[in-house]
Amino acid sequence: MNKLRKLIRGHLDVYPPTGSLRRSFSWEVRNYPDYYRSETYDLVRRYSNNLLEIIEEGVKSGEIRRDLPPKFMRQVILGSIEHVCLTGIIFQRGITPDELTEDLCRFIFQGIRSTGGSAPRTTGETFCESGSTPCERSIVC
Repeated sequence: MNKLRKLIRGHLDVYPPTGSLRRSFSWEVRNYPDYYRSETYDLVRRYSNNLLEIIEEGVKSGEIRRDLPPKFMRQVILGSIEHVCLTGIIFQRGITPDELTEDLCRFIFQGIRSTGGSAPRTTGETFCESGSTPCERSIVC
């Protein structure tokens, strides 16, 4: 979990400090058609793969639960980081990396920490609101 905490903190530390730069990257750059063929996108992809490797390492070591797909956990973590920074983007406020890191890590880690008894999830299996029984939906309820 320590590697994951460092990655989250590092992400928040390098988040662009000014509102216009943050807005530009978060909204405009990704809407540019050539973004997905750019060097910037390649860096984002490598960063995302690094996060996935950290998660997979945690799953293998038993520190991170194995009943959720690592790629799903990666999406939730990246989406959470972006979303907690979104208010700062919209209202042109600064962010507090120390506070956000602690809040995010506490929230994320409690959700992904292994309790020792979870079995690998079957591909396509999702869980209903109770969290205990599989349901037929294609997304997590």
